[in-house]
Amino acid sequence: MKKIKYALSIVFLISIYSSNVVAQNTDVVNTISKSSDHSSFYSLLQQTELQNTLKGAGPYTIFAPSDVAFKSLKAGLLDFMLKPENKQKLAKLINTHIVIGNYDEAKLLSAFKSNNNTITLGTLAGTQLKLSIQEGIITITDPQGGKSIVRTPFVNAGNGLIYTIDHVLLPL
Repeated sequence: MKKIKYALSIVFLISIYSSNVVAQNTDVVNTISKSSDHSSFYSLLQQTELQNTLKGAGPYTIFAPSDVAFKSLKAGLLDFMLKPENKQKLAKLINTHIVIGNYDEAKLLSAFKSNNNTITLGTLAGTQLKLSIQEGIITITDPQGGKSIVRTPFVNAGNGLIYTIDHVLLPL
């Protein structure tokens, strides 16, 4: 029985290592483009032409809303943002999810420990995200006071990492 558990543990670790190696050999944009849970976020990246920025050296930490998160937006908001005259507003919305720097879980946990379980990160949109941790759950508060929870551990990419969150973060 111990040999079976040991073998299963090895297979699990190899599969995690293999998926992270593949992701590390590509940039955050390519990693998001291959995610079945981030097609909305990827589409918006393309429409704002931010993918060129995110193919740069980075590092970037992206708090990417899931497709379900986009479906829960207030009716009409996304349609409004997709109008050609609102391209800058859409870019600000997407940039609210992007932080310069590599904030992996170890770095976040260390920062939380040093700062009474709350930290603030600046985004490419020029806004601030407040991150807090309670009972192992990381919550992000956007500039409008909306809250999102980090739903999956980060995925490594060659120039940064990506967390999946359950709500779209809104700029001011």
